[in-house]
Amino acid sequence: PFSSFKWPRETDDLKAFFPTQLLETGHDILFFWVARMVMMSRCLMGVLPFKEVFLHAMVRDAHGRKMSKSLGNVIDPISVIEGITLDGLHKSLQGGNLDPKEIKKAEEGQKADFPDGIEECGTDALRFALVAYTSQGRDVNLDVKRVVGYRHWCNKLFNALRYAMMNLGDSYKAPEELSPKDMPLSCKWILSRLNNTIKSTVAAMDEYQFSPATTAIYSFWQYDLCDVFIELVKPVMASDDEKEKKQTRDTLWACLEVGLRLLHPFMPFLTEELWQRLPKAEAYAKEFPSITIAPYPTCSEEFLFADLENKMTYSSVVTNKIRSLRQNYGLTSNKQRPDVWLLCNDQATLDKVGPVSAYVATLSTSNKVTCVLSSAEIPEGCGVAPVDSQVTAYVLLAGLIDPAAEIKRLEKKVQAGAQAEKKLRDKMNMPDYAKTPQKFKDADNDKLKDLATEKAGLEEAIEGFKKILAAPPAPKKEEEAAKAPSPKKEEEAPAPADSEPWFVEGENKIIKKGDVTKYSGFLGMMAKKRLLVLTNLRLVYLDPSDMTIKGEFILQPRLEVSVKEPNKSFVVKTPEKERVFYTPDAAAWAKVIYKHEMCDLNYWASLEEGGAQAVQQKINEQIQRATDAGYTG
Repeated sequence: PFSSFKWPRETDDLKAFFPTQLLETGHDILFFWVARMVMMSRCLMGVLPFKEVFLHAMVRDAHGRKMSKSLGNVIDPISVIEGITLDGLHKSLQGGNLDPKEIKKAEEGQKADFPDGIEECGTDALRFALVAYTSQGRDVNLDVKRVVGYRHWCNKLFNALRYAMMNLGDSYKAPEELSPKDMPLSCKWILSRLNNTIKSTVAAMDEYQFSPATTAIYSFWQYDLCDVFIELVKPVMASDDEKEKKQTRDTLWACLEVGLRLLHPFMPFLTEELWQRLPKAEAYAKEFPSITIAPYPTCSEEFLFADLENKMTYSSVVTNKIRSLRQNYGLTSNKQRPDVWLLCNDQATLDKVGPVSAYVATLSTSNKVTCVLSSAEIPEGCGVAPVDSQVTAYVLLAGLIDPAAEIKRLEKKVQAGAQAEKKLRDKMNMPDYAKTPQKFKDADNDKLKDLATEKAGLEEAIEGFKKILAAPPAPKKEEEAAKAPSPKKEEEAPAPADSEPWFVEGENKIIKKGDVTKYSGFLGMMAKKRLLVLTNLRLVYLDPSDMTIKGEFILQPRLEVSVKEPNKSFVVKTPEKERVFYTPDAAAWAKVIYKHEMCDLNYWASLEEGGAQAVQQKINEQIQRATDAGYTG
């Protein structure tokens, strides 16, 4: 390398940059190139040209084959960064001197590996993927789908910062320092996770272990910051505690600012773009105008809370158990927020779970989580989710599921547990079991205890559901329903008939109803007559023959409505679904739905990410669409 510095002259560059510290190269040229550099430097300069050599891996295709034009598996980095179609890949084979037969074979290989071409991934996603692949040793089996996954992860980082900027506000001033004193537990936990991530990343990079470094950074951003802390931020921002709001905003800002600096060597372009958008103290921004020259993060021991991290880790186990139970019972809607009880075996366990029970409620979409020491405090009609031998979760399901079907399901689980216990006891009663190492005997005994705890909880839940079945049904309030006042007339639509569908009660009043046609079936060719009913809370379509609900839309700012064909059809859609209704009264329906879908800003602001500001922005967008479509009023 000294020849590039105008050796044998004693130039300033030669004195400054030779010898260097590190050489990065491939193992395939180690002996016929790197060794010669060492020998020439020793002979002519009398010193080693570098002290360390980092050997990178050889990049192969996803199947482990060496890249070859004849196989059609050569991946041009530019094609991954900018994206390319399948035809573009085929054209890239024409510029060489391949035989036509080889070109045909290569095109078949490209079609098999990249049937839709290669998506645009960007430089940062490709860089991060290649660094993460270094754990494979001397070869990297590059799968473009993994690069695409990191590109989507870049979008997640952008959305996380956008959400933070929305909650920080335009007048937010970045703190000059943070103190863990009197901080909420969630803030202490995320700052502890951040500093542990810094510690792990710096240690891995010092040892040139780049894959563990990327894993630590990815885990912090994905699983700690986005999946947990940002979710815990939302109820805080909706509360009236200004002190906790300020501490939470400062913590969120610190996680983003330090996290971006931590990620910068692996994703320089994205982190620079996002870092420039973050508000910063004036002196700090003046001293470091770019993230490139900002100092790399260092671990601060005062923000390490090992005990709190253990509690939060355990709370995530409890949360996953509750989520799994909700999934088993089909409770997939965020509006279904049952109460949860955590039965703890002793006071020590309760002290561990109790402080983070509110976080479990937020993350598991529960109404409230209560920690108890006695099952007598738990109501009947709960689903059971054993967490371990110390904690069992009870989710109140009364009114949400069918008790008879649940009893059958739980009885099957009891039978499966009995079979597992019998199999384990048969194993422990074998003559040679005495020779088994003690650690395996202890593990088997722990399994027996867990099975016994699970069995007791399941049997208790079965008895609770049996009592629900045996209880007399609650009397229907037919007289109160008959006295309900009829809804007021609207200018846009004729008044509804006196007879209301069975689902209209309380504050849910009919605004408009009428007959429509909806097409369904595999090809959408089957016409179905439906009764469409608009209330002040939702839009429902029913089968007029038996008045059963076939579908509904909740009125909210995310709902969109537009006329598809004048005097013929209109479309109602949300990000989750879309329905087309056919009626000559299409324009009137679209107009009245537009009016009533935006009726309660405060209620929807409490549910929408970003609060009232985000909801108001969506409302303004819908008003503009309505104006463009010719609606007035």
